[in-house]
Amino acid sequence: MRTSRFACAVLFVTGCGGSAQPAEDPFDWYEKNAAGGEEPATPAAIEPVAEAAPQPTPAERYAEWQRLSAEARQQGEGGEALQVQADAALLAAARGGHPAAVEAAYKVVEQLVSKDNARAFEWALAAASHGHVEAAVTVGALFEIGEGTERDVAAAEIWYRRAADQGNAEGMYLLGALQWRGEKHEEALALFEQAAKHGHTEAGRRLGHIYRSGDHVQQDVQRGIDWLRKTAEQGSARAQYDLGAAYWGGKGVVQDDTRAASYLEQAAAQGHAKSMWLLGTMHEFGRHYPRNYAAAAELYEK
Repeated sequence: MRTSRFACAVLFVTGCGGSAQPAEDPFDWYEKNAAGGEEPATPAAIEPVAEAAPQPTPAERYAEWQRLSAEARQQGEGGEALQVQADAALLAAARGGHPAAVEAAYKVVEQLVSKDNARAFEWALAAASHGHVEAAVTVGALFEIGEGTERDVAAAEIWYRRAADQGNAEGMYLLGALQWRGEKHEEALALFEQAAKHGHTEAGRRLGHIYRSGDHVQQDVQRGIDWLRKTAEQGSARAQYDLGAAYWGGKGVVQDDTRAASYLEQAAAQGHAKSMWLLGTMHEFGRHYPRNYAAAAELYEK
């Protein structure tokens, strides 16, 4: 069997077919012998490798989502498979940072939360990773409660803080609540105040209770009432009830049935059950209102 000259060049140290070859550079030997007419073999190791197909850009993925979603809507009930493909394209576009895809991804999150928290977490993380502040709050909340992902309080803190640093009041409040439970009361109090100043009514209400009760702060009942009043004026039914109950019972304020009725009526108009019950007692016992058992019974039943 004839041995190729290229193979001999590679094996020049031991020789072809057992015969010794001159101790010269193998590539010099190859160049000299290749002119003899024999076509040298091409080593498999240097065969050209086919290039991978380019991946779609986030913009292309977003356009694909739009197209597939439109087709799925046209097909109606038969378009479920197309919608699955469309969702995959949107998620890929959001992960790639396409701004419109990030916004659209968060709308998907709002539909999924409490229904499918594992998918909600996946979509929220895609949006939050590209600066969507509400998505960051959602990711933090899911980490904190361990829904859709493993519970990780440290990760929750990171995402809440990211949202808070962007001026998000809900992020400030939830980070504050997390720190309060972790006995970091000073930082929590500052976060509650920041959130309240940004219009977060539950933060303002919580400050009202903290200062009224002196919970880990120097008690300041008037300051607590002021926070509740600010929050009630923002339309918080719970703060309206708290103030109404305070005036109803004279707790921290001078007892005043007129003010009690005013705040309780505002809260009751929003469907606040405890406010309705207190208003019922006022009608039953003739406080502020003429005694009216029928009106009281109606309020109790609501």
